[in-house]
Amino acid sequence: MILIFLLKDIVHLKDKTGFLSNNQAYLAPIYIFFGALYSALGYWNQRDKKYKKITIANAIQVIGTSIFSLIFGVLHYESGMIWALIIGIITSSAFLLLTDKKLLDNLSTTPNKELLGTAKEYSSFPRYMILSDLSLTACQQFIPILFSALYNTTIVGFFSMANRMIRLPNIVITSSVGNVFRNDAIDEIREKGNCEKLYHSTFKKLLLISFPTYLLIFIISPKLFSIVFGEKWEIAGEFARILSVALFFEFISAPLNTLFYIFEKQKILMKLQMLNAILVFVSIFLGYYINNSYLLSLIFYMIISVLSSLVFLYFTNNLSKNGGRKI
Repeated sequence: MILIFLLKDIVHLKDKTGFLSNNQAYLAPIYIFFGALYSALGYWNQRDKKYKKITIANAIQVIGTSIFSLIFGVLHYESGMIWALIIGIITSSAFLLLTDKKLLDNLSTTPNKELLGTAKEYSSFPRYMILSDLSLTACQQFIPILFSALYNTTIVGFFSMANRMIRLPNIVITSSVGNVFRNDAIDEIREKGNCEKLYHSTFKKLLLISFPTYLLIFIISPKLFSIVFGEKWEIAGEFARILSVALFFEFISAPLNTLFYIFEKQKILMKLQMLNAILVFVSIFLGYYINNSYLLSLIFYMIISVLSSLVFLYFTNNLSKNGGRKI
């Protein structure tokens, strides 16, 4: 909030995105705050395996956002979509917080010194994970920008369409599997000192789910995109075919990466994520430099993504065996 105030009202910075020129810029910190609160409350409920409550909260957020979007749309309110998002996240956060008497009691009775001691004990999480998550986000979000800068907006459109369509299984399944795996892994580590058996069991299940799904996508995606979206989108289907190889490996490795958090190996994860982001950027530039070919850039990107997933699997497999003592 302070940073936006300084850049918008004191420095009068004219950014190309137009973000700071709108008064709605001040709504961003509100949404970010409640987004962080909602995420923390979600993890708290996952810890107690209150999956039904989490599902209800998700439904409240989605339904609330949709209803208020429609209401503001009917009223022709200019910032309706933004306010609908904020109301949705506030409502779902309030549901998770106000319906948890145990948490509210803990918040009111826990001494500040104890809270500060806990924050200090786990200070490695924000210290390393900010850079790690920024690297992951940059890797995902800047790829279309790189394709736009090196090639043209048409190629970006094909890439974005392909990426959005075939990422759906990853978005829907991997986060849920990762949450359940994390909780079960913590329980197994407390009992046995490791979670090797659970790791291999989860790995096999992810493999069985993902292999037929992405094999089918690899085989039929060009024809499917052509039929569903029109012949001009067949190139997006070719993009989807290449991306499906990377996403197959990502589907397996992503849920298992929660072991980095469980064993407090965030520093290693940060280094791996940063290295991956650098190599992804280099791979896309390499395709442009060698042959000015967007397909070659995409193939190089796919190869780096596959290798990155294999490296993550190597580390998490070792973590599951020895309880994080040596990787």
